[in-house]
Amino acid sequence: MVLVDSNIILIDRFFRQDARYQINRTFLDKLDKELAGISIFTLLELCGVASFNLNDQELALWLYSFDQVYPIRVLDPYVSPPNATIKEYLIQLGNGYVTRGMTFGDAVLLKEAEAYEIGIVTWNPKHVRGKGRVPVLTPEEWLAARP
Repeated sequence: MVLVDSNIILIDRFFRQDARYQINRTFLDKLDKELAGISIFTLLELCGVASFNLNDQELALWLYSFDQVYPIRVLDPYVSPPNATIKEYLIQLGNGYVTRGMTFGDAVLLKEAEAYEIGIVTWNPKHVRGKGRVPVLTPEEWLAARP
């Protein structure tokens, strides 16, 4: 399984003229919910960005039934210890990830990938590659590694 970054969805939905669109689309076509996940925090960030271009019905579908739009499962935050509060989660995120020179969104992506022990697929690998212990691939690299 891999964690999918929001930029892949944004290219697919809003930037069909992007030079990476066709590879991006092929990547999404190869996915199913057993192969891909998205952090709930990444989904919230994505919905915020998309809210300028989606109508209320589309936005609600993304927010509440994202796996009906894309073959990507929404993952709950990996909270450790299990009874930790959201404040403790965010402190862990800030202390262990943002301090590595990452934006909040990239820190969430890496923290969740490491917690779930899965790789990351993003068009911006330089933002997270080498800052953690999980593989980070572009959609093109992911496709090349598939049999």
